[in-house]
Amino acid sequence: MRGLGLAPLLVMAVIVSVTMCDCHFEAFTLLDSAEVLECMRRIEVSDSDKNSLFTSMQPLIDMYAFTDMLLDPPSPYEELQVDLRAELTALQEAPYASEYDMHKALAQLIAACKDPHLRYVTPYKFRQFSYIHPVRLTASLDEQGDTVLSMAMPPAEYAWSVTAHVHSLFESDPDAASALLTALLLREE
Repeated sequence: MRGLGLAPLLVMAVIVSVTMCDCHFEAFTLLDSAEVLECMRRIEVSDSDKNSLFTSMQPLIDMYAFTDMLLDPPSPYEELQVDLRAELTALQEAPYASEYDMHKALAQLIAACKDPHLRYVTPYKFRQFSYIHPVRLTASLDEQGDTVLSMAMPPAEYAWSVTAHVHSLFESDPDAASALLTALLLREE
């Protein structure tokens, strides 16, 4: 269980592929996900864009084959009950601090339907990031049924992110960076 002590060091990182809004991120840069989220939350939503989006969503909800079934799902699916029309109306009337928050709320509503055929795709400006962990953690069971935790390098195409992450760790917390490097080196042996 010693590997769990390193878990706080494994922050989510972001590779940025293009520039968006007022944020100017360089392509293929490693950033903290909080920094990117802060940027996305600075994009304001206009009333006309909000009304246009919800007005276009209403007929799509009406055409969805399971809208009525989700009002009163058959047993054993009662926990999947969703009133899409009422929820969409509530979302339309809700105030949003940012465009990101509005799209997130819509995506969560569609996800609540638990239908793999139904999907809400956010605008491109919110999808131009890849979220990665600087190292790969896995958990498996050994022959005795005990949990075995292991840590390894990410796939080759993301290996540069480990170098960047460890470099930033050395600047802020040399002991944590040494522990991470030691664990990775021991794992690779």
